[in-house]
Amino acid sequence: MAAAAPRRSRVRRVLLGLGVAAGGVLLLEGGANVGILMHDVAVLAEQPLAERRHTRHDPELGWSNTPGVVVRDLYSPGASVTIDDDGFRAASDGGGRTRDGAVHGA
Repeated sequence: MAAAAPRRSRVRRVLLGLGVAAGGVLLLEGGANVGILMHDVAVLAEQPLAERRHTRHDPELGWSNTPGVVVRDLYSPGASVTIDDDGFRAASDGGGRTRDGAVHGA
C-alpha cells in the first residue's frame, strides 16, 4: 500500500505537466492568430476594396455596376472587368440585346 501513494503522485505530476504543456501550446497558437489578424487588418485597411472601382451605391439594391467601366487586371493579371453601357458585366458592349430590342440570356 505504501508504494501506491508515490505512484499516484507521480501520475498526477505527469498529467499536470502534460496539461500545462498543452495549455502553453494553446496560448502560443492563440497569440499567433491574434498577431496575424492584427497584421492583416492593418494591411487591408490601407487598401481600397477592389469592387469600389466598378460599383456604385444603389438605394434599392445596395449596389450596382457603374455603366461603361473597364478595369484591367482587377483581380489578377488577365482577369479584367468590363461593364457595358447597361451596367451588366460583359466581354464587349453589346448589352445582350438584338436589333429589335429583345434581351437574350438566362
